[in-house]
Amino acid sequence: MKSKFISKAIISLGALLVCATYPVVSGGATTHAPASARQQTVKKLNQVEFSKMDAIPVYVKDKKLTMTHPKTVWYAVGKSVAGDLYEVQSGNQTKKLVVPRKAIATVVNRHYRVALPNTASMKKNTILFMGDSITKGYNGYYNYKNASFPLWVHKYLQAKVHKQGHVRSSVTGHNFNDLFTILPTINFKNPNVLVIEYGTNDYRHSTASLKQVQAKMTQAIKYIRKQNPKIKIYGIIPLPRFDFSDINTRVGIGGYTFPELQRGMAQTYKKLGIPTYNISKAHPYFINKTNFYQKYYDHRVHPTSQTYQQFGYYISQWLQQQLTKK
Repeated sequence: MKSKFISKAIISLGALLVCATYPVVSGGATTHAPASARQQTVKKLNQVEFSKMDAIPVYVKDKKLTMTHPKTVWYAVGKSVAGDLYEVQSGNQTKKLVVPRKAIATVVNRHYRVALPNTASMKKNTILFMGDSITKGYNGYYNYKNASFPLWVHKYLQAKVHKQGHVRSSVTGHNFNDLFTILPTINFKNPNVLVIEYGTNDYRHSTASLKQVQAKMTQAIKYIRKQNPKIKIYGIIPLPRFDFSDINTRVGIGGYTFPELQRGMAQTYKKLGIPTYNISKAHPYFINKTNFYQKYYDHRVHPTSQTYQQFGYYISQWLQQQLTKK
């Protein structure tokens, strides 16, 4: 694709209209307008009408742009009413371009390359991600098709990646999407690396105690190791939640607070000899009480597509360090 497809005009940040959403308070928790309400803003750029859209990562098929911005992640943030043009924005929100529809593709495209340095040895790994809606790539309203953090790990590390992410999945539940219902259906012989991301739904939706959550996770790990004794297991501590203003002290229906869950999961993994990644400790300013409204699509716990990409980047860096340790 030749560079002439890319508009030379970079749209100023001030030209972008922001579509506000208004929370509705109910029962102490915060709920929000449906995602469709976020797409009502229409603006004009050079006499062309653009509708605001939920940001999705895209591959801009332009050699010149790839050379000048080799590791930039672009997001489609607007679409012309006629459907023939897209407004794309860089991940750091410093550049915006207008491109024709035929100049963009999904980030799954094999020509889209953003691999981290020195990842050639990572290609031999097959990584299985197991978890809840965060692993699934859910934003609180719908699943992102090509924006989950496991997908970004695949792109950044060049490893083979599979995921078992299920909305509202928990460690202690007994529904079709919960951990112990899923475990027997998974072939653990093929992956040599397993990344587990569980726990947040036990705090929010389960009456099980923290000790029961820890015991069930221990049971699950022992089962997995029996299936594949050589598999390398890593744990992700649940991302911070902001359902309530007093989330750090609010006792859930299981009788424990969210910080107690995070510490409990960390202790369980440590006892089992499993390295853990806690985004709140590794990057305390990434998601916190000052920016969660922008970082989380539902303003509670489910990331935006940009946050999933950034989280995937951090996880990839950490996994690369873990997998290259001698």
